[in-house]
Amino acid sequence: MTVVAIKSVSAWHRIVRHWTCTDSGTGCFEGAVYHVINRGMARQTTFLDEQDYQVFLNTLAEAHRQWGIDVFSYCLMRNHYPVCLTTPKGNLSRVMRHVDGLYTQRFNRSHDRDGPLFRGRYKAILVDADEYLAQVVRYIHLNPVESAMVRIRKSTVGAVTVIISKRKPGLRGSTPTRYWNK
Repeated sequence: MTVVAIKSVSAWHRIVRHWTCTDSGTGCFEGAVYHVINRGMARQTTFLDEQDYQVFLNTLAEAHRQWGIDVFSYCLMRNHYPVCLTTPKGNLSRVMRHVDGLYTQRFNRSHDRDGPLFRGRYKAILVDADEYLAQVVRYIHLNPVESAMVRIRKSTVGAVTVIISKRKPGLRGSTPTRYWNK
């Protein structure tokens, strides 16, 4: 297998365009790792305030408790989210229906609105090797940099680039381990 270093978000999209999990769970495997992405309808804002971020993370934590998913990384942007997760039971469609559907209901109730929040069904890309997993996590963490929501300082600590906290409202991300232990 050839491992390609991904240097930008646009390069990532060109490479992975055809590696997707199909509808109804076909192509979704037990213990598989997926890079899942969904965006707000018409690129509208899907997280309006701090409470929305918390509600989404709580919904993701519910999916962990109910179906045993594990989240490797995520980044909640204003109008979309990428998340890297594993599905021990091969039920990605069911998990994402829960996460997207329940979050949409909670968002709509909280903001006195109705209708769809996301542009449609999520996109899921199968992560089939450890080297590829590292690239996915890197991509997810570079997402706000590519969106100019944060900037990277030139100096590094070990092999980890330090991100300066010039955050615009609407950016959350890391591994949500503290939510899984409740």
